[in-house]
Amino acid sequence: MVAKKAELPVVHELSMLPKLGATRIAALAVAALSLSACEDSVGLESAPKVASVSDLGSCTVENAGEAVFVEDERMLYTCGEEGWKVELEPAEYERTCGAGVVPDDSVSKCGEDGTFTDSRDGRVYKCVKIGDQVWMAENLDFGEQVHHYGTQIVASAAQAQKYCYGDDSTNCAKYGGLYQWNTAMGFCVEYAAMGASALVGKPHRGICPAGWHVPTQGEWERLVAFVQLTDSSAASKKLRSIEGWTDGNGVDAFGWSALPGGSLERQLAWGTTCTRYVVSVCCWNEAWSKLQGAAFWSAAEEDDEQAILVGIGLSDDVKMAAVRKISTASVRCVQD
Repeated sequence: MVAKKAELPVVHELSMLPKLGATRIAALAVAALSLSACEDSVGLESAPKVASVSDLGSCTVENAGEAVFVEDERMLYTCGEEGWKVELEPAEYERTCGAGVVPDDSVSKCGEDGTFTDSRDGRVYKCVKIGDQVWMAENLDFGEQVHHYGTQIVASAAQAQKYCYGDDSTNCAKYGGLYQWNTAMGFCVEYAAMGASALVGKPHRGICPAGWHVPTQGEWERLVAFVQLTDSSAASKKLRSIEGWTDGNGVDAFGWSALPGGSLERQLAWGTTCTRYVVSVCCWNEAWSKLQGAAFWSAAEEDDEQAILVGIGLSDDVKMAAVRKISTASVRCVQD
């Protein structure tokens, strides 16, 4: 007589997970999306996939340790002593996710001709000195294009994922890529819902070219202050390009040349398919903003889920506000 295999239960409710706190639970759920992007993690590509939890099958002593990706929840389940459950250790993700792998590439500085070359992909960018700062004079366009209904999970100085406005690659060529905050900072996707202040360098390169970094809120404020030195009005107009705006071209007084690159706005939406706080299309209402404004990330966090965004639109002022990190914006880098 063949002995019946000992089956272990399915554990898939948040209430049954260890009590790690709301922020940590949110981060652990998000981390399932980043496994393929972090070193020493289980790759989603190599894990078998099933449609739903009900398709996991039996968890027995024979398949203990097996990892299976559940597609409708976008979660990686592991068979263990307590049955099938989301098995994510905080210490492991704090160790493997962070600033990403910084490649050994050459540092590029703004040349006398007002350009520099990103050694990673050979792209040439315009650059300009304003006051004591040297800025990119166009938006960063680095990384592989992915469609907006997916979450950007790969982010480091060596590689990244980007959206192109309207999923049209020609818009990336014109306006640059659109990035989640965690992507701009070179962090794994779990940091879209978890504090990363301890990981932010001074300066912080993120996905900028070697020798450049993501501007701090203070650096943005210095830029605006210098622009307003000779005339305190209409800082936004002075930074906007002289063409490309539907209504309200600027004077581009300093050659900074802001274009209305738009953004992908996301707000949390609890739906019937959202069983957890997951950074996934099922849990977010999202829409392309109109091409009537420019939005840029700073390196500053507001809290675990929000970062400071800099907005240049048709009003006179340059706006700064806290928005969700999972939303997207352009990146302008500053020379180290």
